Amino acid sequence: MRVFVIGLPGVGKSTFAQTLAAHLNCDYVDLDSWIEEKTKTSINTFFEQYGEEAFRKKESECLLEVITQHPDMVLATGGGTPAHFDNMQTLLKNGTCILLKNDIGLIAKQIMSDDQVRPMFLGLDALEIEKRLSEIWTKRKPHYEQTHIIAGVVAVQNLQLLTKRLELFTKKGNSLIGIIEID
Repeated sequence: MRVFVIGLPGVGKSTFAQTLAAHLNCDYVDLDSWIEEKTKTSINTFFEQYGEEAFRKKESECLLEVITQHPDMVLATGGGTPAHFDNMQTLLKNGTCILLKNDIGLIAKQIMSDDQVRPMFLGLDALEIEKRLSEIWTKRKPHYEQTHIIAGVVAVQNLQLLTKRLELFTKKGNSLIGIIEID
């Protein structure tokens, strides 16, 4: 089973995906870490040196590579992964997508307290981060909402329910009818 966790930057995709992978007893892969390993540089440095277009191309290549090499995994994507090229269709065709959601104000607070430096939020205060997250959400929403399952961050505390929903969904097939929302 392949599960792809998508959502806004800072929502907690990596933490959620790690927890879910341990619960499902399968591989955990972080797409950003995979890219950094392949390029031998940090995401921030790659962005600075080559720009976003080159990064998005590398991201798509690495996404296909990860899918090919991991038949059973939970993958934490980058926040923008589903919104570029045909990545969302690739995700939908190759596994079950979970959109991880949380209140934008809470995500902004998480970003402010996080040690990870995110280039798109450098030098911004909490209100500016909220505004930027809202803009990102509006832009990426059409991609994000194609997902199979929508889960609030509370789902991390109810993995049994999420696992049952995943099992039901994957047995049902890859139909987008009846998006499941878990809060």
